[in-house]
Amino acid sequence: MRDNWNALLQERIREKQKQDIVYFICSLKTFDPRTKEKDLEFKLYPYQEEYAKKLVEHIRTGKDLFVEKSRDMGVSWVTLAVIYWFFKFTDDFQCLIGSRKEDFVDDWTLASLFPKIEYLIKNDPAPIQGYDPKKHRTYMKITHPTNKAVISGESANANFSRGGRFQVVFFDELAFWPFCQQSWEGAGDSTPCRIAVSTPSPELYYAKALRNSGLVEIKTIHWRLHPHKDDEWYENEKKRRTAEEVARELDINWEGSLEGIVYPEHSNCVFGNYSYTPDWPLYVSWDFGLDGTAIGWWQKNPSTGRVRLCEAYFKVGKPIHFFMPLFNKPIDSTLHYDHNDLDLINKVKD
Repeated sequence: MRDNWNALLQERIREKQKQDIVYFICSLKTFDPRTKEKDLEFKLYPYQEEYAKKLVEHIRTGKDLFVEKSRDMGVSWVTLAVIYWFFKFTDDFQCLIGSRKEDFVDDWTLASLFPKIEYLIKNDPAPIQGYDPKKHRTYMKITHPTNKAVISGESANANFSRGGRFQVVFFDELAFWPFCQQSWEGAGDSTPCRIAVSTPSPELYYAKALRNSGLVEIKTIHWRLHPHKDDEWYENEKKRRTAEEVARELDINWEGSLEGIVYPEHSNCVFGNYSYTPDWPLYVSWDFGLDGTAIGWWQKNPSTGRVRLCEAYFKVGKPIHFFMPLFNKPIDSTLHYDHNDLDLINKVKD
């Protein structure tokens, strides 16, 4: 009789979980080694509820999302819980999760991503029927016993995600990835939904350019959204961290997160959408940096003398002849150009 009652209770929980992502996450547990209890009820704050719903919307509709965050806001746990929800209740769900190092993807401890998902599964009050961790949980892979859903893992590399097709690809701390640009752009053909979650990196490069590109929706999760963090907490944190650390880890300040900024006057620039004006002079500048090649198309207003940047382009790890089609030279058939590259080449030619 008791077994029947438990089975009936689990089925009721399972049905409520399927209908409500917030209820689902709050029925689970999360883990924090800094607390006395460690195994904690997964109670969501309002900003986490809103974020979970936004993730569901983006995964369902196939839209990219760039999540910039302060540290210690529970964003990774919420993201993985949403992925687990899709995995549990969606037939043929295919997800790829990645981080900058293989150990951060899966080192069999709760410091990495896959053990966190395994922890959520283990502490689910309405467990997946037929799920056996010895069978369905392998290194950097979790498979569903009945609905053909799969969560796979991969570390950052130049060909990240190119080996499969996915409903969503999750980039953990994208701003710190080697091959950041290749990984993000390569996933554009592998999935309609790329989810990047990151704090600003001390090496800005591509992630900052992506964040400011206007090509992807930005979600900001600042420490002030946390009900247990206030000005007193912030002042105490400032006493134990460098100014650059505060800017990067707490304030989500992409400009202030790099020590010794080369051009601090950039903060005086006015940002906006500036179109090309045919009657004005056009200039092109190249920057052959160690971190990549940047090209800018500039114009100067003859009346005011103000200079505007009309178009910009940035690539990592490409030889010089890769950029020649931007200057009316033929495309090299031996090199890979993605849709964004080709769109800009056609735009510049016009």
